[in-house]
Formats: sequence, C-alpha cells, structure tokens
Amino acid sequence: MKQLNNSQKTLFLLTFASTLIIIYMLNSTLLKKNSYTCTLYLQKCDIQLNEGPLQVVILEQLVVEELIPVKISLPTPLKVEQIHIEGINMYMGKSPVHQISDIYTDLSSVQNEWVGEFFLGSCALAQMEWRMVVQLEGYDKAVNILFTTHQ
Repeated sequence: MKQLNNSQKTLFLLTFASTLIIIYMLNSTLLKKNSYTCTLYLQKCDIQLNEGPLQVVILEQLVVEELIPVKISLPTPLKVEQIHIEGINMYMGKSPVHQISDIYTDLSSVQNEWVGEFFLGSCALAQMEWRMVVQLEGYDKAVNILFTTHQ
C-alpha cells in the first residue's frame, strides 16, 4: 500500500473540512429559507412574519408528563393549520399540540389568538431539546419554536 506524503494528507484534510463546512452552510441556509425560527426566552417567543408579528407564549412551567397550555397570537390574515412537537437531541416521535380554542376576529383586528395544549414525554437525558413546528394555513414556511426541558 502506498504511503501518502504530508502535502497529500494536508490536501485531503482541507478538502474534507471544506466539504463539511459547505454541507453545514447549505443545511443552515435551507432551514432559514424554509422556516422562521426562534428560541423561547422566559416562556415566550416573538417572530416577525411578512404579515406582522407572531408570538408564542407557554402559559405554565415547562414540565414533562404534564399538560402544558400554549397561546399563539398571529396576524389576522393567518390561521394555524397544525402544530406538533418533536425532540431534537433524541427522537421522541411527533407529539401533536391539540387546539383548545381559537379566537379569529374580523379583518379589522390586527391579531388572532389560538390556544392549545401539549404533553412532553420524559426521557433518560438530563436536558432535552425540543422543536415546536407551527404550520400556518396557506403559508409555505414553518415556524419553529425551540426550547429545552431539564430533569
């Protein structure tokens, strides 16, 4: 078997590292193009959409194995199509966020409210990372809300 010299090894490592960087950049660019993403801070998150602001508020403490209410305020022309939650750092399946009520006002109002609840399963990890995926009617981009729970 032929030995590689130092310049060949260096070239191989640079090519490999460049390929990884390009793949990472393409994936992060696709995520940004196909979705709006924010991270919960003090149990709320605000995202500016073309139609106006969307706000997600977790109404109670994030606790696993408990029903957790969530309120979403969104611009009047938009309505929630479906919402689910999925684990990021451990596969937990897709857990639906069930609608409790919605208050879609007339077109003169600026905001609508959608209220739902969800259940987070427990796992063996001390820190679990989650993604709430909000799909809006007629909207091609998903809204992703990132949050973490601790055991």
